[in-house]
Amino acid sequence: MAARLHCASMWLHCASLALMFTASVAFQDYVPTPEQVLENNVAVATRNNVLDLINRNRILLIMCYVPWDRDYQAKIKDYEKLANAIYKATPDVSLAKLDMAADIGAADEIEVKPENGLQFIFYRQGKSYNFADYTDIKELSKKLKVIAAPTWRPPETPLLINRVKEMHRKDFVNDLPDKYFSTVLFYKPESLASQRLLYDFELAVNSLKVLNGIKQSFHKFDAQDKSETMAKYGVKTLPALKFFRNGKVYDYNGPLVNPKEMKKYIEFHMEKPFTSLADAKELDAYLKKSADRATVVGFFASLTLSAFPHFVEAALNLRDQYNFVLMSTPVVSNSDGETKQAEGWTMAVFLPKRQHTPDDEKKSVLQYEGADYKMIVDFIKWKATPLAGERTRKNLATTYSLRPLVVVYAKVNWTKSHRKETEYLRDKVASAAKDHKDTLFSFSDSTAFAHEVQRFGFDMDPKYDLHVGILGANGEYYPRWDTVHMSAKMIGDFVKQYKDGDVKPFYRSKAASPQNTAALQLTGETFKSQILEGTSDALILMYHPLAKHWRLAQSVLNDFAQDPGYKRQKVVFGELDVSINDIPVSFELPTYPVIYFIPKNHKRKPTKITGDILGEYGIRQFLKEQLEKLAPNAEAQSPRPVAEKPKNVKTEL
Repeated sequence: MAARLHCASMWLHCASLALMFTASVAFQDYVPTPEQVLENNVAVATRNNVLDLINRNRILLIMCYVPWDRDYQAKIKDYEKLANAIYKATPDVSLAKLDMAADIGAADEIEVKPENGLQFIFYRQGKSYNFADYTDIKELSKKLKVIAAPTWRPPETPLLINRVKEMHRKDFVNDLPDKYFSTVLFYKPESLASQRLLYDFELAVNSLKVLNGIKQSFHKFDAQDKSETMAKYGVKTLPALKFFRNGKVYDYNGPLVNPKEMKKYIEFHMEKPFTSLADAKELDAYLKKSADRATVVGFFASLTLSAFPHFVEAALNLRDQYNFVLMSTPVVSNSDGETKQAEGWTMAVFLPKRQHTPDDEKKSVLQYEGADYKMIVDFIKWKATPLAGERTRKNLATTYSLRPLVVVYAKVNWTKSHRKETEYLRDKVASAAKDHKDTLFSFSDSTAFAHEVQRFGFDMDPKYDLHVGILGANGEYYPRWDTVHMSAKMIGDFVKQYKDGDVKPFYRSKAASPQNTAALQLTGETFKSQILEGTSDALILMYHPLAKHWRLAQSVLNDFAQDPGYKRQKVVFGELDVSINDIPVSFELPTYPVIYFIPKNHKRKPTKITGDILGEYGIRQFLKEQLEKLAPNAEAQSPRPVAEKPKNVKTEL
């Protein structure tokens, strides 16, 4: 009894929450298997134990992460506290974590990818499900309380009422053109990622409201080994969702891990792509509610006009970014005082009040009988973007994806007490932008984009009220060095200097902690001077100190740097801490560590390796292959012969 009370008190103390699981579960000492490691009561998933973890625990939640990710760093402490409480109370419920960069084998086993950021995979009795991210530990605890109950079962869709039907290749041509709206999941039946998305997709679809009189359908298509069909409909990876309207394909840009949010997004796209309004009074009320998005209004005397299908197509493709409204053309008076409906069509773009500056047009009008789809879309994107709009997490990949892009970083706060300060900032940026209308300007909150502020090398001293930088068309970062109380003229002059080619990109350059290695200890500056401008072939380790296993690759390069054979071939070995140093964008860093071979005569055509082959055997084989490519007619052997890969000996990560 005392043990049970102790378990309950520990739960409440560690999680600072209400009891999440019943305290009636008897406490049991849980001894991990030899392959299992616990870090603060969070099980560490690896390729050797991940299947055992899944099978051993009735309920298992795996946090899939890379250690340098900010979301992971913000959540791991609370995640560990909750794991401690669960570990004390419920032995068959576990929280685990998987470093996707350090253990690619385990990531492949459960089909998660580092490039997708922080992900959560939930297992119940061995079956995997997507688990939506949470905002705080209380939310996560409530979810786990529900799913850990012995009577809880994942919601299922009975086969007889499941709206998601299997389709075949011929159905794209024979059936979809007859449907006003269809959603298709392209998937691989044996893929865990496909199974998880299919489960969520079926839950979302079978909870949709039925639109009367609308022909709609929902399908799954086995796209394995069907590359031609995937290419035809713009599917690059599996699984993937696509919308179809009368047989024409459209992108699905909505959520993929939350059935409720998927349902909302699909319902939004099932509806007409525009709102029909009757008069100017209704339009004024509508515009007042649209505080953050531009509104595109099409005025049409008749829906048979040739421009109307182009307007609808634009609305279908851009509805995620802008609001669309359809109205009849206004009533006008002629010289005799007679009133009638205006003929033809007109399109107007209204900026939201928050984004409207004294230098912006409140509305922009397009009235051209010969306007086609491209002209309409180009006009909308041009006029719906203000001289100085707020760039946020939501619109940085759409409205503000163009480059070059001028970004002003400052404190952005739209609350009543700070609104005037934010409007002053916005108007200052717009004042500079009006003389450079061929370049996109924006402003962003410096806290929300702290990683960009750091990348630009800006000083975070509060005496600087704002910072100005340009995200170049070449992917580089061009800072305007900080000035106290920067004016609109200073911003404009900086943009002109950039256009004239007088601004150089910025690369952070800082020496890492001294390492006991024979390889060169590089910085951003010496990487350029000694490697890119050097005269030797080079093999460079690029690492992040938070990443695991980079020291294994470091020890290999240390040995190679002392090898007489490589010295005769004049191969340079170096290492670079990319958490504090920057390199040209041509060097992609999908994860860490990464090793680049940089040939002396082709500095801008490097070759990289990463992942599980960064052991001694893998690196030596890679280097041998690269040197042979440079001397195809020569015996370009590595100093020591590359033997067959040893059996039963760990030479990799």
